[in-house]
Amino acid sequence: MKSLYLFKSALVLLCVDAALLMQSCTNKSTAQSTAQQNTLPARGEAVAVRVAAPERVSATQAITLTGLLATANDGRLGFKIGGVIQRVLVREGETFRKGQTLATLNTAEIDAQTEQARLGVEKATRDFVRIESLYREKAVTQEQFQNVKTALDVAERSLEIASFNRRYARVVAETDGFVIKKIANEGEVIAPGAPVLAIGETSTNAAWILKTGVSDAEWAALTLGQRATVQFDAFPGARFDAVLSRKARAADLASGSFQVEWTVKFRTERPALGMFGNVTVQDTKPLAAVTIPYDALIEANGTSAFVFVPNGNRVIKKPITIQSFNQNAVVVASGLEGVREIVVSNSAFLNEQSTITVAK
Repeated sequence: MKSLYLFKSALVLLCVDAALLMQSCTNKSTAQSTAQQNTLPARGEAVAVRVAAPERVSATQAITLTGLLATANDGRLGFKIGGVIQRVLVREGETFRKGQTLATLNTAEIDAQTEQARLGVEKATRDFVRIESLYREKAVTQEQFQNVKTALDVAERSLEIASFNRRYARVVAETDGFVIKKIANEGEVIAPGAPVLAIGETSTNAAWILKTGVSDAEWAALTLGQRATVQFDAFPGARFDAVLSRKARAADLASGSFQVEWTVKFRTERPALGMFGNVTVQDTKPLAAVTIPYDALIEANGTSAFVFVPNGNRVIKKPITIQSFNQNAVVVASGLEGVREIVVSNSAFLNEQSTITVAK
């Protein structure tokens, strides 16, 4: 009986402690809820905010660009004259040396034309010798003599043309390079000047360029001859020196960006056309920039965000483009042109229907 009594007493004390604990938790939750409500503006109440002017500064920032690798001197090779392709002596991707024959035409037709021109010169020469002798004897007129002299000159020029075309019945490499694409094949009839091979030049280590697109602000910050470093996924851990060799003077109509070209200096690596590269430029001209406090941002997503701009006792939600972040502020690329003040506190409590009061 005594044990039963002690058990019931302990049970009662446990229940009392549990009730007190629940009451304490309820009181604490109610206090926290009340405190939170006290920080929020009541419905229809004006929100007290602080405003500040965007700070305009001159900022120097590293520029990072991406692009594709190409050759500095690429081109399309073809025959000066038309005809039937006899041989294409290189394959796609194959390298070649300066002076190497890359393709030839069937020369039967041009050989016949050359021989015809040679025979024409022989006949014109014989006619000229005979008429010249008669002219000295006053047996022919000066006009007849001049006509045969002109005929001889024309025949000689025709032979020169045929001989010149005969020499260009083959494609010869003017520099070291490689075949990007074989455009025509053996046995095809090709027109004069039509391309047979697309080639890239590899005569020097500086024959590779990386083509990148830049914004107008980046274009203005870059100067010809400016140095940069380039990294390629194909060569992990390697960094290559590059120099800005070309700046387009007009934007691309499709993308709206300006194309710039970086001449890349390789060492012993063997790059390939179309490799993806990353360019980092450290030394750039200072750019005019606008900075705002972090607290002014709302709905930030990547480089896009919004800020509130005071408009009387109301606010306007204005989109901006973020250029970068630093330790103290947000660097804004665009969106704040002509804006004198922005809201820098309590932005989370605002919408475009809110009424505000500006705290001094």
